[in-house]
Amino acid sequence: MTPIPDSVPAPHSEPTLERLPPGPRLRIVQVARYVRNSDAYLAAGLAKYGDPFLYRAPGISLAVTANPEIIEQIYGAPPGTFGVDAWVIHPLVGVNSLLGTSGEQHQRDRKLLMPPFHGARMRNYGTTIRETAIEAAERLRPGKPFRSLELSQHITIEVILRAVFGVVERARRARYRHAIAAWMESVNPLFLMVRALRRPAFPPWRTYSRALAALDALILEEIEQRRDRATGEDILSLMMAARYDDGSAMSRQELRDQLLTLLLAGHETSAVSISWALYELHRKPDVLEKLRNEIDGLPVNCAPDDLVGLPYLEAVCKETLRLHVVTPNVPKHLNVPMKIGRYLLPAGSGVTIAFGAVHQRPELYPGPTVFRPERFLERKFGPFEFVPFGGGNRRCIGAAFAMYEIKLVLAELVRRYRFRLAGDAPERTVLRGVTLGPANGVPMVLEGAISRP
Repeated sequence: MTPIPDSVPAPHSEPTLERLPPGPRLRIVQVARYVRNSDAYLAAGLAKYGDPFLYRAPGISLAVTANPEIIEQIYGAPPGTFGVDAWVIHPLVGVNSLLGTSGEQHQRDRKLLMPPFHGARMRNYGTTIRETAIEAAERLRPGKPFRSLELSQHITIEVILRAVFGVVERARRARYRHAIAAWMESVNPLFLMVRALRRPAFPPWRTYSRALAALDALILEEIEQRRDRATGEDILSLMMAARYDDGSAMSRQELRDQLLTLLLAGHETSAVSISWALYELHRKPDVLEKLRNEIDGLPVNCAPDDLVGLPYLEAVCKETLRLHVVTPNVPKHLNVPMKIGRYLLPAGSGVTIAFGAVHQRPELYPGPTVFRPERFLERKFGPFEFVPFGGGNRRCIGAAFAMYEIKLVLAELVRRYRFRLAGDAPERTVLRGVTLGPANGVPMVLEGAISRP
């Protein structure tokens, strides 16, 4: 791609309100690279063309930025400024998903769904999370290789099934795990990006449709059974008991779509982050020892909240989220004209934030490619400088829950077990269905349990 000579303003020019100059045109080969790892692709574009710059394709113009000042403008824009291209995710989570709605409906649903993921209600799930992590690790055998991503996926699925779905029976949870794995493995980025491929003649779509139907049957059965059961403390029960301002409850289809959303957004993302954290810790023995020493300063039977309050543990988790972006960028389109930086974008323009490029800005994060948790103890990063969960009125509803879960799981694993990486080869980041994750799943070996006095 050849840059347009004046596609980036001179560094010291006076800001004027003007249209963002045309940037490079996307060709088919570049679209394929974008689909494989959109975050890395956009970061390369920013390095080459400047910030912001404009990608163009037939019928598409996409403004890309990683500038915290512009991000503040985007996240601070009034509700209704942006729309989402919900057709991309409808096959995954349905038309009622919080991920695909906008405007008043999005704010209405967000208000209803928020309470279980914050405060005391969220902390009620601490014991469930740590017990699930311990049970999963106990299935490992010393000296036998395993993939840390598979371990963390098992943990996060179990947490969702117990804490979100409220599934008590072990056999039923096993059915769910099988159905969820088949659903996630059958997601193909091609039919998400190209609507014309959503038809039975396209084999990946056929496979996906069968997997979704099997998972749907379990979820809808769960909802029907729960209607006749006493209200519990799991999130599904709380969702069913919640009421909108007009007194109405969520419909059966709305519950189904939001549960799929929680599965999609809350299972794989946390699992990938836990796996990356284990990878980085075992490449940096000094960091691992420092973390283990901090955790060992607490009694083994301490409350979950004591663990998640540890400052170095939080720094390790944040540094993992900074260095390894899990969620690909999410383009939005402007419903109205908007100024970003010195430029005026017309209504209909696409806008996206390259999350990984934000976290690689050397003026914010010196030595940005180095895993160094101490940077999060040395200074506090603003909401437009550290953006693993997005921001504004569309910030991930489960952000607090995800951090709580990642910290607890990681703490329990490193305080109880000694692991090592199974090889020296570095892990690559690839698109895994709808998330970015380690290509090989981080192969590791359990060396044994840690004896405590």
